Amino acid sequence: MRGNDDASASLLSRRHVLKGLVGLTLAASGAGCALRGTTTSKPTTPRATPTATAFPPPTLIVYRGHTAPVNSVAWSPDGTRIASGSVDRTVHIWEAATGRLLFVYQGHIRSVSAVAWSPDGASLVSAGGSDAQRWNAANGHQLATYSGQMGDVNALAWAPSSRDIVTGTDHDVEVWNMTTGALALTDGNYRSYLYSVAWSPDGKRIASASDDYSAHVIDAGTGGHAIIYHGHTAEVYGVSWSPDSMRVVSASTDGTAQVWDAGTGRTRLTYRGHQGALWSVAWAPSGTRVVSGSDDQTAQVWDGNTGRRLFTYEGPLSDATTSNFRPLGLVRTVAWSPDSRRIASASLDATVHVWQAP
Repeated sequence: MRGNDDASASLLSRRHVLKGLVGLTLAASGAGCALRGTTTSKPTTPRATPTATAFPPPTLIVYRGHTAPVNSVAWSPDGTRIASGSVDRTVHIWEAATGRLLFVYQGHIRSVSAVAWSPDGASLVSAGGSDAQRWNAANGHQLATYSGQMGDVNALAWAPSSRDIVTGTDHDVEVWNMTTGALALTDGNYRSYLYSVAWSPDGKRIASASDDYSAHVIDAGTGGHAIIYHGHTAEVYGVSWSPDSMRVVSASTDGTAQVWDAGTGRTRLTYRGHQGALWSVAWAPSGTRVVSGSDDQTAQVWDGNTGRRLFTYEGPLSDATTSNFRPLGLVRTVAWSPDSRRIASASLDATVHVWQAP
C-alpha cells in the first residue's frame, strides 16, 4: 500500500472531482464519504416522476482488489472481463462472472482516471496524469503512449471503428489515430476542464462534459461544434449516447440527469430521482434504460423515454466476503455490460459491484 500522504494527495486526482467534493474526508486506506445536500435547480422542463418497482436484482460480484477509490470501469466487448482503474494507480483486469483477478496493469505513476476497452477486445487505453496509454488486453504489454497537449488526460473513449480514441484534457478534446499514433484532431473550444467524453455509436460525433456547466457535441471528423448544451446549472460530470445516436444523457452536480436531442440541443427529459449530485451516467447499449450514479450512495436505473425509475441499487447487506453491511459511498462510475443484462458500479469504498440489471 502507498504512503498515507501519497494516497491523500492522489485521491480522485482529477481537479474537477476535488472541486465537486467539498468537505470530503478520508481514512488512510482511501475510503471516504462525500458531502450530501447538493442543491437541485428548479425544473425548466417537464419533470419526470420517478417510481421505484419491486424488482430486487441480486448482487452478483463485489470486487475488492483495489486499495483506493475506483474512478472508472469498462466491460470487455464479449462481456467476460472488467477493467477497473483506481486512485491506487493500477488497472485491474478480472473475470466479470467470478471476480477472479487476471492481471494488474501498473504503467501509470498517478491515479488512473479513465479506462476503455477497444471494440475488437484486443487492447485497452487508460489515462493517468498527463498521458493515455494503450496496452495489450491479454498481458498488459504497453503498445503506445499519447500525451495530453493541454494538461492532464481526464477522460477517454474509443471510436466504434477501433481506429481512433478521443481524450478529454484540462481544456481540449483530442482525437488520436491508433494506426499512426498521430494527433488527428484538436478542439480547444473549452473554457474549463473536461470530465467525460463519449463517441456516438454511429461514429460520427463526440460528446463531452465540462465544469463550465455545459456539454458539447462536435463532428468527430472536423471538430466542428454542432451543439453546446446549457441545460444544467452546475458542473457536468458524465455524458452517454442513446443506442441510435440521436440523444445524449448528461449527469450533473445540480442533482439532475438530462436527456436532450443531439442535433438540436432540445431538452427531452429531466430526471430528479437522486438526492444528491450525479457523477456518472450510462445508456444501455440495447434499449431505453439509463443508469446513473450519485453521492446519495445509490445507482438508479430509469427509462430514458419517460423518466420512470425502475430500480435503486444500494448494495448488498452481505456477500461472500463479509457478513457486515458496507456502504457504497459516492457512486463514482457506472457501466452496462454489452448485452445490457448487468451493471458494474464503482465507488469511494474501493469496491466494484456487478449486479443484475432490471
